[in-house]
Amino acid sequence: MLHATVVDDKQHMVTNLDKSAFTVLEDGKPQTITSFRHEDIPVALGIVIDNSGSMREKRDRVNQAALNLVRASNKDDQVFIVNFNDEYYLDQDYTSDIKKLQEGLEKVEARGGTALYDALVASADHLKKSAKLQKKVLLVVTDGEDNASRESLEQAVHRLSEENGPTSPCLTDYGGAYRRNRLLA
Repeated sequence: MLHATVVDDKQHMVTNLDKSAFTVLEDGKPQTITSFRHEDIPVALGIVIDNSGSMREKRDRVNQAALNLVRASNKDDQVFIVNFNDEYYLDQDYTSDIKKLQEGLEKVEARGGTALYDALVASADHLKKSAKLQKKVLLVVTDGEDNASRESLEQAVHRLSEENGPTSPCLTDYGGAYRRNRLLA
């Protein structure tokens, strides 16, 4: 089974494609597409939120946006919440219960530095080892660059790729100076 999500050049989802718009190759050879469906499949989603001191004034809006995302998503999605500053905290393990997710998001004591790379690696590891759903996503919200991780950017990218295959991080720079190209370089 192969799942695909298609976006246009402005990163908007394209939902009106049919089977003829796709080509599947295996070892460079075209394969016959035997089944084709448009569906919203459930995902295992890790919401990883910067809880450093600089996020103190932003957390209410970030929490509300995270809850809105979950409410608008597939009801069978399984979501976990990680808050991080100098350390990584799994504040809510997999659930689809909005109340539990809200409680996990509200465990906020914004302080300390930003151990972004450590949080990414730990969250990806949790996703890999514990997710019961095939499709896996990490959403990371931060307003600054890493200043507290034991892992370097290169080590984090290597570990993510090694353990989870090609990695396409979804990073939200919430009012900070984080440069997307630094993470993807």
